[in-house]
Amino acid sequence: MSLARSIIRSVFIISCALFLYSSLLWLLVSYCPTLEQETAVTDEHGNVLAKQMHRKLQFPTTITELQELLAVLRLYHDSHFIYILTLFSAAYIFKQTFAIPGSALMNILGGALLGVWVALPVVCVLTSVGASCCYLLSRVSLAGLLMRYQPERVLWLRSKVVGSSSSNFLFLVSLRVFPGTPNWFLNMAAPVAGVPLVPFFFSVLIGLAPYNSLCVLAGGSATQLRSVTDLWSGTSLAALLLLALLAYVGSRVAARYAAQHQPQVKYE
Repeated sequence: MSLARSIIRSVFIISCALFLYSSLLWLLVSYCPTLEQETAVTDEHGNVLAKQMHRKLQFPTTITELQELLAVLRLYHDSHFIYILTLFSAAYIFKQTFAIPGSALMNILGGALLGVWVALPVVCVLTSVGASCCYLLSRVSLAGLLMRYQPERVLWLRSKVVGSSSSNFLFLVSLRVFPGTPNWFLNMAAPVAGVPLVPFFFSVLIGLAPYNSLCVLAGGSATQLRSVTDLWSGTSLAALLLLALLAYVGSRVAARYAAQHQPQVKYE
């Protein structure tokens, strides 16, 4: 297939997926439940945060927008919890599927809105589902382009996941735990590198759990946050680096063990 046809095919598939999912989100927002009365939510200084709630349901890009959105969603929480959970889940998977930045804000929102013990498993599962959707979308639309424009990265990943399944899984987990990993690229490159979907799903579920936990726990004090950078401290970064190192060392040990116990084929 020529380069032009590959690009056209990729753009067409992604555009169709984006249109269909955007339409679903638009329907969810447009037909949001109505409260008994339109309420103006004010902050501690008396400033109006939300009027006509159905017009305020949008992706937050800053902590201030997140706090305003949180004030709106809390009005729906008790009487329309299923709607809030559905909307949050759909929005979260949308951002993960199309590699849209802002997962930290969504995690904080989940922790503040749903509570830590509900939000943490929900967010971890949604992260894995969204990453798997990105995986599948990449497999049908971006495989050729990734091999053409990012062959070194794809081949490096492929070389690391060849061999023992246990060592491969631990290596994938270590990549997810490491705070500097470009997860969006890993989601796209994994199917091209030959990573099976099931271990990919669970590597995301386990590997991003520490990061998701930090964000969800921060949701408990979302009204006091000034920036997403407030999440990070020397202790939290050191903990993530240590977990990533342990997972990586485990993957190397598993790979060496598998190599040593691999049956030897004798030729006569």
